[in-house]
Amino acid sequence: MEHRLILFVFLLCAFLISAAASGMVIPRILSRSLKRGWLDKPDYRKMHSGYASRLGGLAFLPETLLSIAVVIAFYFLTQASDFFVFTPIPFPQWLFLLLAAAVVYVTGAIDDLKNLSYRVKLVAITVAAVFAMLSGLHVDTLDGFLGIHQLPVWLDCCLTLVLIVGVVVALNLIDGIDGLASGLTSLSLCYYGAWFVSLNEFSYALGVFALLGAIVPFFFYNTYSKSTRHRIFMGDTGSMTLGLALVVCALACHERSVEADNISFVHAVSPLLVPCLDALRVFALRILSGVSPFCPDKTHLHHKLVALYGSQNKARRIILLVAVVYVICNYFLAAFININILLLTESALYFLWNMSLSHRLKKRERSVQKQTK
Repeated sequence: MEHRLILFVFLLCAFLISAAASGMVIPRILSRSLKRGWLDKPDYRKMHSGYASRLGGLAFLPETLLSIAVVIAFYFLTQASDFFVFTPIPFPQWLFLLLAAAVVYVTGAIDDLKNLSYRVKLVAITVAAVFAMLSGLHVDTLDGFLGIHQLPVWLDCCLTLVLIVGVVVALNLIDGIDGLASGLTSLSLCYYGAWFVSLNEFSYALGVFALLGAIVPFFFYNTYSKSTRHRIFMGDTGSMTLGLALVVCALACHERSVEADNISFVHAVSPLLVPCLDALRVFALRILSGVSPFCPDKTHLHHKLVALYGSQNKARRIILLVAVVYVICNYFLAAFININILLLTESALYFLWNMSLSHRLKKRERSVQKQTK
């Protein structure tokens, strides 16, 4: 019991250190953006009406690494190894993970300043995915999803690459209203952090809570800022970094738990369902319409909810609630229901919900048109 308490103290310190650093850095990023003119202009597709900095995500990676370094140093200085064992991630693994994070971080930062094409960003995300795979993280097994268990090496590599790229792109796409991407990521990190603690994976738990601490101040600056003229967004720097972090957590959680046999593939990917299902739906609609899947529009779930309810706050709360419901359902039902039936049912319900939202929006548009005639 005592070693658990001390472990939680270290994790809390990681959270507080990164939160304090992020809380100090984010206002300075906004101030520097205003002085240098590094601002995002509103247009027909965007949800904000004033100028905004897209560089808030710059605070995520440095503050996370700073917090991890301080806590690890404190661990060795205080001889906390008498209470719990810190097993560091092997050097090649964390080096490749750091390279992957650096690629998406730098690419996102350049895009937030210079507006890169989606092709360049996609290549960069793919390179980052390869680095993440070289760290040793792979899917390995689907635990019976689609009737597949152990994967052959070639299929494992292909599926891992697609999963990493897909999750990074999905989180980037869903970052369309205040607090949505950061809120989804925060909930997901709490989930993964709890799993890592239960698996006695202190190294990953430390990284999770350090990153969570960096995100929380941004969430409040982004969502509850009193200024309506000058806002701060995480930009591609933040969304791509967070997307990579989430998929790494999912793969590590699944990999570490295969030996313990206490978490399945469906548990590992549960927090990723909402952004991934939305990205799949939007990509499918764009392809069927004969346009590029990366052509921006306003068909995302958050666009529909804002159009229907007229409130970003309400749209965000609904989506976060749906994400929590998915995680809870999968956590409790995966042991009793075949995961194919479970995931297919959840996907079908998600798409039916989207269809009902589209129907309600079209019905309201027709009603408005009749009133104006």
